[in-house]
This record gives sequence, structure tokens and C-alpha cells, in this order.
Amino acid sequence: MNTLIVTLSDTHSGSTTALFPNRFWQGEHNNHTPTEKQKRIWKHFEYCAKLIKQKRKGKKLIVVHDGDALEGVHNGSLQVITRVKNEQVGIHADLMDYFLSAVEFTKRTDKLYYTLGTEVHTDDNEELCAADLGAEENPEGGHVFNLLELTINKRLLWFTHHGPTSGKGANQGNAFRNFLRDIFFDTIKAGDTPPDFVVTGHVHDPLYQVFIQNYKDAYHVTHGIINPSWQMKTRYAYKVAPVAKNKIGLSLFEITDVGDIRPPLIPVMI
Repeated sequence: MNTLIVTLSDTHSGSTTALFPNRFWQGEHNNHTPTEKQKRIWKHFEYCAKLIKQKRKGKKLIVVHDGDALEGVHNGSLQVITRVKNEQVGIHADLMDYFLSAVEFTKRTDKLYYTLGTEVHTDDNEELCAADLGAEENPEGGHVFNLLELTINKRLLWFTHHGPTSGKGANQGNAFRNFLRDIFFDTIKAGDTPPDFVVTGHVHDPLYQVFIQNYKDAYHVTHGIINPSWQMKTRYAYKVAPVAKNKIGLSLFEITDVGDIRPPLIPVMI
């Protein structure tokens, strides 16, 4: 059966600059009304959900949240909707409940996975998010993966939150292509099968890249995506990357029942 793989990353739920439910929210100690930036992000979230609903017809759907589900309380930031982490978990659950319903996710045929993000943001609370939403279990019985490895229609996929930057200017893509190359040769040296697709996040700047190498009398293509985020820049981000722009969106690609990987889409907010 053809399978559509959708990856969201870096939703940073609980941040005042990130995706937020399109409604007034009341917490235990404070409340929040979506800002104009958050309303724009929500509209793109709706657009992406509608696009996926169209693309997934007649296909199995795999949804992966690839780290940094929550903003957490870090670096003394004041740009949080609530400092109560369970409330951030609740905000994230509201967002994902909407998304899964909008794309017509069904547990009978579809699957949801979570990977671990950055500890300073999430602590261990991504486990709560994943368990509450019924995400698939890891081999230890939890619901979050450090490195998620999936075989779909005979293609091996890796998902991990951390990876290289996309690069800038004339060097854009170089570090990520080298990352894919290193993965290929390291797995070969270890006697393992190299992945066909590697997906990362964390840097909030999307990129699609491929590495091609002769392997077993054929050419092996390692596809790679760095995912966009669902968060506009914070004050901390302006400090460490003052001129870079965060891109808002997600990624999706299809693997046919015979294992063909179709070109990905990375719809980002304009």
C-alpha cells in the first residue's frame, strides 16, 4: 500500500512565538489570546492539514513528531505562555488532536511516532505528550525514540531531532550532504544497511538533499530532509542567529507500494 510520511518538528508548544490553538486559553495562573503572528501560523497549520488530507487519500499515513514538542522553561525566557509544564503538554495535545482529526488519521491503519528533542526545552515531558496521544511504543516500553528507524515498503527511514544546519549562501547544503555521506559509509563499515531517507529538525531552516553512492553494483540514493519549525524567532534566537529567518511548516513524502520514493514537499509559510 502506498504510504504518506508526514513529519512535524519543533512545535515548541507553550512559546509565545509558536503555533497555538486559535482561541482564548485559560491556565491556572494566567491566560493567553493568540497574537497576530500566532494567528498566521495557525492558518498555515490549517492549510498543511488540508493538503495532507488530500494527499493521503487511498494511502496509509505515518505521522512523526521529530522533537521539541514543548518550549519548556529555559534560559530565563519570559516568552512562555505558561511555566506549568503540564499545561504546555495540554496545549501540545490540543494542537495534535486537531491535526490528527483534520488529516483523517485513523488508528486502524495509520501510525504516530515521537522522537526526543532538546532536553533544555522538553525535560522528559515529550513522553507524556506521546503517551497521551497514543503514539507507538519504543522497544523499552516508552513512547519516544532517540533514533526512530522505520522500514516502509522495503525502504529504511531514520528520524532524529538533532542534525547539522542547512548552511548559508554558497555553502548551503554542504554540511547536510556530508552528514548523509558519513551515515552511508559508517553503516557500510559496520556491516549494516544504509538508510534510504534521513529526517532531522532542530535548526528551524528546511532543506532537501541527496547523497548518491555506488553500492552493491547499483547506485544507492540517501535522501535527507531538515524540517522547518512551528516557531517564529524568540529573543534568544535573535541573540544566537540575529539575521537568520525561521521557516514555518512541515514535510511530506510518499513511498509507493513497490518502494519508489517520490519527491518530497516542504510547504512553508510565506
